[in-house]
Amino acid sequence: MSTFLRKYLWLFKFIAVGLVLSLIILIMFNNDIVPTVIGCVFFVLGLFRIYPLIKYEEKNYIKTLYLIEVLVMVIVGVIFIFSVFTQYEDVSLWIEYKLFAYLFGGIFVLR
Repeated sequence: MSTFLRKYLWLFKFIAVGLVLSLIILIMFNNDIVPTVIGCVFFVLGLFRIYPLIKYEEKNYIKTLYLIEVLVMVIVGVIFIFSVFTQYEDVSLWIEYKLFAYLFGGIFVLR
C-alpha cells in the first residue's frame, strides 16, 4: 500500500489542490457554502473516527470520552448543515450572534 501512495502521491496532491481551489471559487460567489462545507467535514470525519475508536481502544473510560467528543463533533456538523438550509438563510446571522464561532471554537477546545 505504501508503494501505491508513493507512486500516486502527486495525483492526490493535484486533486486536493483542485478541491481547495474550487471551494475558494464557490466561496467568492456564495457565502452560504462555508458552514455547509465545514458541517460536512465535521460530520464525515466524525463518522470515520467511530469504527477505529471502538475497535482498537482498550480502556473503556478513554473510549467513552473519545466517543462523546466524536458525537459532539457529528452533532455540530449536523447543526451547521441544517441551519443553512432551514432557519438561517443569511450567514450574517451566524456571524452576528457568534453561534458559528462558538460552536466551531468549541470543537477545537474539546479536541
